[in-house]
Amino acid sequence: MSIPIPYAMEYTSTMSGSVLKLVRCEQCETEYVYQLERTAEGQGTSFLFTDNEGASARASSRAEETLRRKLERGVDLVPCLACGWYQQDMIPRARREHRRWMFNVGACLTVGLIPVAIFGGIINAGRFGEPAIPWPVFVAILVVLATIGIGLMVAKFIGARTYDPNGQDVETRKQLGQARAVLRADLEAQLRAQHANNGAAAEKSEPPAASTELENK
Repeated sequence: MSIPIPYAMEYTSTMSGSVLKLVRCEQCETEYVYQLERTAEGQGTSFLFTDNEGASARASSRAEETLRRKLERGVDLVPCLACGWYQQDMIPRARREHRRWMFNVGACLTVGLIPVAIFGGIINAGRFGEPAIPWPVFVAILVVLATIGIGLMVAKFIGARTYDPNGQDVETRKQLGQARAVLRADLEAQLRAQHANNGAAAEKSEPPAASTELENK
């Protein structure tokens, strides 16, 4: 009987962050802003447990760097809140996410058939070699299920290549944009008002300056 012997400590760090993304609509030139949120992980290994602190620091550093790249390059599907237009840099992600369930179901069905075929074949053989289900029927069922699984993945791939998110209803796209974004002008006005309010509150909280009069004698 072999006993596993640990030889290293693995550290994992998870970080989350957000950034404001400024977008200038390609269709109507409206400038709007939305918040992009991402989560990233980083790993660090301490071999023979000799550098635990260093491994933990490396995990945090890698998570921070990965998060920075995700926030810098990331794009969410946020159409223009004025005209509902999806920008060109959003199209690839829209196509990846279009009918993703078809790929997931197809992949699970296809991969899941491997153990089903193996164990199902063993069980179907029976103790005395008499199949519970005739072999032609058993094989036909597997072929049909495999065809459905592969067909779903192919259909998803073909449909995604020609999918245009801007072909959806305009009002629906506008509502999606308005739920996630604000106009740049409105955001800047809010920030100026907030800054002014904070300045006024700070002035009120400061005690009045003491005045001293010198008397000449």
